[in-house]
Amino acid sequence: MQQEHADEMAEMDGGMAHDEPNSISLEPGETKELTWQFGEGGTAEFACHEPGHYEAGMRGDLTIG
Repeated sequence: MQQEHADEMAEMDGGMAHDEPNSISLEPGETKELTWQFGEGGTAEFACHEPGHYEAGMRGDLTIG
């Protein structure tokens, strides 16, 4: 899923800004809060798909309990 999303983002013109309720875009040094509710436990990956960010390590795993 992450690679599919990265491919979609790479095809977008005009930047990577999201207007979806389950994502945020930040400027360097900026902080925001995003709250997700999960219906069941498991694991999920989160990531940034600004060019080069995912490859530089801007990703991680969530454990949902």
